[in-house]
Amino acid sequence: MNIKGRKIYLDPKADGIEYEPSEWRLCEAPAHCVTHLPTWTIFQIRLNEEARAKGKATLDDFFAVVVHVCRGQYRPTDDVLEFLGRGAIAVYLQAIGAWKPEVTRTPDTARHKTIKSSYPRPN
Repeated sequence: MNIKGRKIYLDPKADGIEYEPSEWRLCEAPAHCVTHLPTWTIFQIRLNEEARAKGKATLDDFFAVVVHVCRGQYRPTDDVLEFLGRGAIAVYLQAIGAWKPEVTRTPDTARHKTIKSSYPRPN
């Protein structure tokens, strides 16, 4: 199902992003997209217009938008989409080589290990 999603930015109050790398895949098309495999939700990563016009971006200038949930899958709740959207930004920026965060493996809390990527904030 195609979806026109809202913009999901990184949380400026958070000290990192939690995600499981094995749950994500970079898409060949459409451009700038990643798929969260357990939910088959596709996010497109975009850069806000102000940063694009300046020709310079920080992590806070990128946002994720849900563009598709594959047939037969339920649309995740808004809270889950917010969480996954932040993970999508981290996965995409790392995959294209635009961000090399410090990565910390946290203890196994459920069915898989979680990665927490820290990111610096401008003062």
